[in-house]
Amino acid sequence: MLTILALSVYNGALGCYAFYGPKAARDIFHLPAQKADLLFGGVTGGCLLLGQGLEVLPLPVQRPGFCGGKARGGSRGFEEITPTAV
Repeated sequence: MLTILALSVYNGALGCYAFYGPKAARDIFHLPAQKADLLFGGVTGGCLLLGQGLEVLPLPVQRPGFCGGKARGGSRGFEEITPTAV
């Protein structure tokens, strides 16, 4: 229940930034309305593309066989862990 509440607050904050971001840019930097909207949209789109691109980088480290690298310990890309007696 707490997770759902936290996600709701997070989405609400993002919605406020999306709504008030261009308005604040117009007021602070004295930009025309269309230029502020395009600038805010461009920054949002650039962050989206950068985030998607950087999200893929850890894959070869996490799963060596996933991106054409050599897999360790078999063809599935991970090593099996066997329990040992103590």
